[in-house]
Amino acid sequence: MINPFYSDNFIELYNGDCIEVMRQLDCRFDACVTDPPYFVLPNGKFGDEFKWDSFSDYDGFLDFTKSWHDELSSHLNEHSCEFIFWSQKYLNDGFTLFNPSRLCFWHHANLVNVGGMNDFVFDYEPIFVRWNGTPMLRKEGKKSCFFDYVKPQSNFHGDQRLVHPTQKPVELIADIIGQLDGAETIIDPFAGSGTTGLACIRRNRKCVLIERDVEYCKRIVERIKEYNPQLELF
Repeated sequence: MINPFYSDNFIELYNGDCIEVMRQLDCRFDACVTDPPYFVLPNGKFGDEFKWDSFSDYDGFLDFTKSWHDELSSHLNEHSCEFIFWSQKYLNDGFTLFNPSRLCFWHHANLVNVGGMNDFVFDYEPIFVRWNGTPMLRKEGKKSCFFDYVKPQSNFHGDQRLVHPTQKPVELIADIIGQLDGAETIIDPFAGSGTTGLACIRRNRKCVLIERDVEYCKRIVERIKEYNPQLELF
């Protein structure tokens, strides 16, 4: 049995390849909220060379994606759900890989100038929603497919400060988790900056995070301790 890199009364964080770690987990989950590699980022930026988004070729990327998703599926409860952030570039492949029930969108209006002046800007990211069984949304109110949240930046403060190039807002993930009915245990196989963990703390949910890069694991622990220093450590 693999030992966690960090553990408290809400979160277990594991350092390692997500497929290998999941194979050693003896537990099932109600939901997955994750932001996997997209195979779209260039090397040599943000100080980590984006090595976590690097593959030998596109076929290798697709094989990896299918492998981690197959392993994840074996750890989801019969009645469960998945929220998988994806890229615009490989949208068609995402439909084939994940067979989603719905397509949602994260709109980040603070970056409306990204993408040049001669075409529509890259101001959204698609989110594949997959219901395993009946939908798990809370019954009250209508639910929009659009989530409007500001994208984290390096000059922001608190949990909105950018510490990972593909970091998502805590408020966005907390909103998604808060709309789920019966999702008490969450897994994020690509933890990155640990945002899913912070959102689970906010929503009082149990969460397993997996992150391959030990330096990002350290940043996750720092963010958790800054976010809620009163957590009971195990």
